[in-house]
Amino acid sequence: YRDAFGLTEARVYATAILVWLGVVFAWAAATLLRGRAAPFALGTLVSAWGAVLVLNALSPDARIVATNVARAEAGRPLDVPYLLG
Repeated sequence: YRDAFGLTEARVYATAILVWLGVVFAWAAATLLRGRAAPFALGTLVSAWGAVLVLNALSPDARIVATNVARAEAGRPLDVPYLLG
């Protein structure tokens, strides 16, 4: 889908949320299924903060522009109004 239409903020953040939810579900399996609720709550909070920090470090806006400009250089259409917004 990204190859056909480019990258958007919605796609980046939706992917990040899905990856974070995968981490939370894995953490739930490792803690809640063993009857340890307190570590689950703390681990979920720590993973949420970690996801925010990683997203900030990766600079989603710069990646979106770089991906879409690379698509334009490859001959695909560039959505200039989206990039300017």
